Amino acid sequence: MLTHVYPRYEGDIMGCHIHRLAKAFYEKGHKVIVVAPIGRNLKTKEFIDGVTIIRFKYFFKNYQDLCYEYRFKEKVFSLIGLVKFICLIVCGVKEVIRQNSKHDIEIIHAQWSFPAGLIAYLSSFLKNLKWFVTFHGEDIRLLDYKFFRYVTKLIINKCNGITLVSKEAYIPFFHNLKNKIDFIPMPIENNFFETEPLNKTSDHKVFLCVSSLTPQKRVHNLIEAFHKLKLEKDNIKLNIVGSGPERSNLEILVKQWNLEDSVIFLGNIESSKMVHVYDKADIFILVSKGEGLGISAAEAMIRGKPAILAYDSGLKTFSEAGAIFIKLGDTSDIATKMKETLTKLPDFNPDISKNFVKNTFHGHSVVERFLFFYGNKLQDANSK
Repeated sequence: MLTHVYPRYEGDIMGCHIHRLAKAFYEKGHKVIVVAPIGRNLKTKEFIDGVTIIRFKYFFKNYQDLCYEYRFKEKVFSLIGLVKFICLIVCGVKEVIRQNSKHDIEIIHAQWSFPAGLIAYLSSFLKNLKWFVTFHGEDIRLLDYKFFRYVTKLIINKCNGITLVSKEAYIPFFHNLKNKIDFIPMPIENNFFETEPLNKTSDHKVFLCVSSLTPQKRVHNLIEAFHKLKLEKDNIKLNIVGSGPERSNLEILVKQWNLEDSVIFLGNIESSKMVHVYDKADIFILVSKGEGLGISAAEAMIRGKPAILAYDSGLKTFSEAGAIFIKLGDTSDIATKMKETLTKLPDFNPDISKNFVKNTFHGHSVVERFLFFYGNKLQDANSK
C-alpha cells in the first residue's frame, strides 16, 4: 500500500483511515506493507497492528517536511517545495522497486493519485506491476488545475483499476473509464461496532463535529449557526474534535460571540477513545464542502446518533442512511435543522443508519469488496 501520510503514533489522525484498511487486510490473512515518506522523528521501519510500515527518506534530514501537514499543496508550489516533491517521487519509486524485488508484491494500491499514484505510475515503467489507485476527495479537487488533470489522465489510463470512496465523488473526468472504476469506502474501526454504549450524564444537549479545521470544512458556518440557535436555546453545547490551520480563526469567532463556555475545541483524540466521544454527544453535524465521503458521519451513525450533513459531494452517500441534510453554507438552514433535530430527538430511531453503516463500512466487508475488485480487473487484464 502506497501513501503520502500514515499514522505516526497511536491516535494520530493523519492517514488513520488508510491504517484501518491495511489492518483489515491483515486481519483477513493478507501480508500488508505500507510505503510512505518519512517525517520528523519517525523510524524507517516499524510494525503496527501486524502491518509493516516502511518510511523512505527523500531529502536532508531536517527538511523532510512535505507530508504530515495540512499545507502540502502550498509547500509543493514553492521552489524548494517543488525540489522536495521531485526528490520524494524519485525516492518513492526507488523504494517501491526495492520492496517489490524483496517481497515479490502481488498488488500495489496507491492511496490518492498524488503523490502515491504518480509514484506507482512511474514505477510501472521499470517493473511489471499490478497496481490500483484510490481517489479520496482532495485529489479530485486538484483536477481544477490543468497540470494535475494531465498527469491524472496518465495515471488512470495505465493503472489496472480505480476506486472512489463514494459514488458522489464521481465526476465526468472519469467518464471514459467506467469499466475500470468501482466505489468502495474506507472502513471504520471495529470497536465502533463492538463497544457497548456509554450512558450520557450531561444535562446539556451536545452537538458534535469531527473534522480537520481547514477552510473546506466550513466549521465557521457551523459556529455561526450554533450562535443563532444559542440565542433561542441556552442548554446546548458544541464539541469540535480535530485540528488544523483554521483553529485560531475559529477561536476568535467563538470569543467574538461569547461562546467560550459552549463551544469546546477538543483537539485530536485517538481512535480508541472516540467511541465514547460520540456516545456522550446527542447529535452529529458536518457541514463541509467537497468531502470524498465523510467517514466521521458513519462513525456517529453506528453509535446511534442522528447526523446533520451538508448536501454536497460524498456526504450525499448518507441519504440512504436517513441523514438530515442542510444547504451548503446556509447558516440559517443549519440552525433550523439543528433546532428541528433537537425537537425530534426523543423519537429518533437509529436502526436504519446503523444497518447502513454495518453493511457498508465494516472492515471485513470493505476488504471483501476490494479483493473482488482486484480479481475482476486483473482477470480483465489477463484476457486482453
